[in-house]
Amino acid sequence: MSTHSNGSQSNGSGGNRQLALVTGASSGIGEELAKQFAANGFDLIIAAEDVGIHAVAARLEEPETSVDTVQVRPCKAAWRGCAV
Repeated sequence: MSTHSNGSQSNGSGGNRQLALVTGASSGIGEELAKQFAANGFDLIIAAEDVGIHAVAARLEEPETSVDTVQVRPCKAAWRGCAV
């Protein structure tokens, strides 16, 4: 998949798809937003602290939808030089 200058994505099959980045996507509003974006033709990058993010990705994955996950580790003491 490549990114074009206008921000759209090409999935290699000749079509352009938009990309949505959804944080907090392992449950609740974030998960629902990810579902809505996927249902409306967006490829996804979904992120959350919870390991459940991988199960959400599996549920959202469709042949025409690309879903990448990022499991993040919060850094509550970032102002004190917290290592990421």
